[in-house]
Amino acid sequence: MSSEGAPGFNEKFSSREWRAVEVHRYFLSQRFSRFVSMEETIDSWLNQHSARWREEQVRRSTLAQVREMEKHKWIESEKAGLDLGKEAVLDWITKYAETWRKQWEGGQI
Repeated sequence: MSSEGAPGFNEKFSSREWRAVEVHRYFLSQRFSRFVSMEETIDSWLNQHSARWREEQVRRSTLAQVREMEKHKWIESEKAGLDLGKEAVLDWITKYAETWRKQWEGGQI
């Protein structure tokens, strides 16, 4: 089931999380050998899986952002001929963090 086919449900979740809910539904259906409703899936997801999944996403997102900041710091420091340190990190946050976050949440990264 795509998020377009579930009005109201997907408003609670980011695109990335909605895809995880859909995968969870697939595995629930396999485990129970029957069609599992979206209501049942979401209940299971929220009560048994979402906290752990969200913690993992925060961890992965943070690591990925740090890598991007380090790359930006290295590139900008090379251009300047000296280590820009926090200045380059703050530059990345100001210029790219919002767009990066939207792409991450949309599953494009």
